[in-house]
Amino acid sequence: PGLIQLEANVISWLAGMVGYDQQTAFGCFTTGGSMANFIGILLARRHHLTEYELTQGVVMVTAETHSCIAKGLMMAGLPQSNVCHVPMDSALRMDSQQLEKIIVAQKEAGRK
Repeated sequence: PGLIQLEANVISWLAGMVGYDQQTAFGCFTTGGSMANFIGILLARRHHLTEYELTQGVVMVTAETHSCIAKGLMMAGLPQSNVCHVPMDSALRMDSQQLEKIIVAQKEAGRK
């Protein structure tokens, strides 16, 4: 309980530093970036998909996406076939025009 309270206090303090409401902000400390990304994947899955829609969820990535994302998607139960690789522009950003085309095609295929 003592370390849990310490974590809550530090998160509240950090929330206040960046302008969030300290009474409603929440979070948790992780062991590193891979775990933080995995938690983000799980939260996105829970927010956007019901338990019956897992095969309909689509994730957009680029060739530069960190390998922990593929591992996290697999551990979260999202099929590899639902990972869409979006081309990048010359500045190594997702090509927004190609992204839009992929999103339209995925929605037409009944995916989310």
